[in-house]
Amino acid sequence: MKIDRRMFTKTLAGAAGALAMGSWPTRAAAARLPVNRVTKIRCYYPPNYQSNGPQAFPQSNMVLLVDTEAGITGIGQGGSPDTVRNMARSVIGKNAFDTEFIWQHGFMDGFYSPGKERLHALGAIDIALWDIKGKALKTPLYELFGGKARQHIELYATNGVPPGLIPQNDLQRMSLKERAAATMAAGYRVYRVDSAIAPTPTGGAAGPRGGGGARGGNAANGPVGVTGSRGTFNSRSRIREIGEAAAQIREGIGPDGDWMIDLHQSFDFHEAVEVCNLISPTRPFCVEDPVREEQFRTQIPKLRLMTTVPLAPGEEWGTRGVQSPRRTARYRFCPSITAERRRNYRNAQNHGAVRPA
Repeated sequence: MKIDRRMFTKTLAGAAGALAMGSWPTRAAAARLPVNRVTKIRCYYPPNYQSNGPQAFPQSNMVLLVDTEAGITGIGQGGSPDTVRNMARSVIGKNAFDTEFIWQHGFMDGFYSPGKERLHALGAIDIALWDIKGKALKTPLYELFGGKARQHIELYATNGVPPGLIPQNDLQRMSLKERAAATMAAGYRVYRVDSAIAPTPTGGAAGPRGGGGARGGNAANGPVGVTGSRGTFNSRSRIREIGEAAAQIREGIGPDGDWMIDLHQSFDFHEAVEVCNLISPTRPFCVEDPVREEQFRTQIPKLRLMTTVPLAPGEEWGTRGVQSPRRTARYRFCPSITAERRRNYRNAQNHGAVRPA
């Protein structure tokens, strides 16, 4: 189908100008965008892409481009070639500005409800479609969502110490306390580790897991037949090590610094209770994913009553079905909603979609 780009541009100019009007009803009525159909969806691998690695599912960093009749291209991130190809049949030919219609169509098109892998692809497409809408209106998306709510976005260094801050050789010789202190000195307000964190032995430097960024032990050092990113995981031993590491981290960041730990769903409920209460005196900023995702709805409310540490579950959820007001009301009393700045309810990390909370 051909499109008159001169008329399209003229219509866009009127729509963009309407955004400057006073009342929202006036802007909404004037900002009716012309039909702009999706013509093609393209996928690009990053240089270090591993088809069988965590980049593929569910933390893909594949770049996705959505092309339209008007020549506007939207950029998204996520999915895999197979899942994007499967989702493309629900998107190509539809009006790129009908973001909600396309999302619902893609979600319900299949005979079975989509799993996280297809949702990841749908999220990448959704981001690109909103990018197209923002470019067409020549306005940042936050203006369409009600304006800015803050002047900055706070960050933490996932691997404990910001990359490039300290030479690798020097870093290996640093204790956990020194690494935490270096992160605070670099201007970060939160030192973040995960369940792989190991305390510094007395009189020695941090072990191979001292940085705290990995998801588990080194499988290469595990027994024959034990594979995967975690290798052998002794949860009882881990709890003790996490407790010792927490004390060293608190000493490094000082009395007013913050630290957080992602337990990566590594513990059963009774172990989560133990580890949360063990590290409670060190006042963590939050404890992320303390139990398995399938236990969130039943066990997180119980855990909330048995520990005082802020809890942050939910980044694995990707639809409004599991984040409906009725369901999320159970978790609103968790300090994690404040601590995580509602990050888990936007799901930018795992599912990508620009969906209402």
